[in-house]
Amino acid sequence: TIKDYSFSDCKELTTIYIPNSVSNIMSNAFSNCISLREIHVVSKTPPILGTDVFKNVNMNDSKLYIPIETAAIYRNTNV
Repeated sequence: TIKDYSFSDCKELTTIYIPNSVSNIMSNAFSNCISLREIHVVSKTPPILGTDVFKNVNMNDSKLYIPIETAAIYRNTNV
C-alpha cells in the first residue's frame, strides 16, 4: 500500500514505478506532483485507487506503462 499523501507535493518527481507488491494507492498519494510524466505499473491487476491520487497532475502529459497483456483489464477498471 502507498499511504495517503506519501509523495504529495514532490514537485520534482518525474517517474514512478509501482511494484507488484502494491495493491492499494491511497488518497492524494501523488497529488501536486506537477512534474510527473511516467507511471509504470508492473502488476497484472490494477491497484485500487483512493480519491484524488493524481490530483493536479496533468494526466494529458503523462504516460501510463502497464504489462501489454493487461491492457483490456486496465481499460475496464473504474478509476
